[in-house]
Amino acid sequence: MALLFSAFRIGVTSWDAGERRVIETNNLVIVQNFLRSRISSAQPVFDDFSDDEKQFSFIGTENSLQFVSSLPARNGLQKFTLVFDEDKERKLKISVEPFFPTFDGDDSVKNEVILFEAIKQMDLSYFGSSSFGEEANWQNDWEDREYLPDLIKLDLRFHDKPEQSWPPFLVRFRVDSNQS
Repeated sequence: MALLFSAFRIGVTSWDAGERRVIETNNLVIVQNFLRSRISSAQPVFDDFSDDEKQFSFIGTENSLQFVSSLPARNGLQKFTLVFDEDKERKLKISVEPFFPTFDGDDSVKNEVILFEAIKQMDLSYFGSSSFGEEANWQNDWEDREYLPDLIKLDLRFHDKPEQSWPPFLVRFRVDSNQS
């Protein structure tokens, strides 16, 4: 009876571990598909209606990415901000808000979601030329430019689950705003 109970318990534990692994893998795939579809449809537009200086909609650093894209559940263009928050929980967060200002100034239309926690490292890099006529290469940031890069690469590693990996993630834009 003890052997039967032990075998049953081992089976249940293995089943639970397998289910957790499937859920984690599905979450990775869902987040990757969402990011790929939104980033690839980024629009090369300017924010020339704010009080600040006119600014291009795409801004990328090693730990953050801001872009404008559509979202089927909402009307109009949305500003997406993907940020690796290096606090003690080390989270990957995304916020979504309307790109164009709302008439009533309502800030409740901004949503923020934590995509993952316990991230060891996140690196964003951008492939493109720094200016017209230069050879394209990988760069750590994409700031103060008025066109989209050719490609974006996102490398994500988890701290507490080294066996859980983020599959290779490269995104190419559907719209080409490069002036070269």
